Amino acid sequence: ISWYVDIGNESPEINTYNKVDQEIDFLQVKRGNPYLDNTKLYRTSIGYSIQAGSFNFFVAGAYNMLKNNIFNDYYIEKNKLINSYSSDGDMHKAGAIFSATWKICNNLRVKLDAQYLHYIATGKRDTDKGNFSGGLAINYYWKDFALNVYGNTPKEYLSNPLVKIKEPAKYGLSLTWNHKGWTIEGGTENLFIKDNNSKASVISDVYSYNQISYMKTNQQFGYLKFAYTFDFGKKTSDKVNTNINSAILKAE
Repeated sequence: ISWYVDIGNESPEINTYNKVDQEIDFLQVKRGNPYLDNTKLYRTSIGYSIQAGSFNFFVAGAYNMLKNNIFNDYYIEKNKLINSYSSDGDMHKAGAIFSATWKICNNLRVKLDAQYLHYIATGKRDTDKGNFSGGLAINYYWKDFALNVYGNTPKEYLSNPLVKIKEPAKYGLSLTWNHKGWTIEGGTENLFIKDNNSKASVISDVYSYNQISYMKTNQQFGYLKFAYTFDFGKKTSDKVNTNINSAILKAE
């Protein structure tokens, strides 16, 4: 059983904590806020792991709170959109995690991960978002070879400035050969998926946007790696001379 408690604080960054107005274009103005409060961080988590025969289980729960969290604040002033900042709200994140590993035999292992995360923001931009996600990995070992097949479901969450993020699903496989100093690995990911992009969106009373991000690591790709490890350095002996006294211990 493990239990953690963390308490801390964070000061506003200089790009938000100021009195400066910066005109982005004829419609938008970016404005700092010199009256932002320090953000207070509270976090606690508890976990429990147990092994039962060929199974290993892990469950955990966690809660994070950002008091006086700094959010983007949008409003209209003199027919212009003002993008400023506020610290009059809090950010909460609670979640549960489950992980199970099954050692079917010495050569085959299966791992299942599942988690549920719920985000709640309070203040001017009250909103919440819950999401369930999971993953599966299968590992097979035979002599000098290791085969890994894996997959993850899509994820949705809120980032700190209340941007809703949606990350795509991923799956792939890799085959590794290790022999003496040589390592050769080949693999592929998202072999049958096209336009596997991340999405971000912001919705407020006066402003909204939707963004699609193209990342090469989310697309179809394959790879091949070669590595050789040189065995160098001074060899050491397992035999210890107990007849030599040290400043801490005296040989008997």
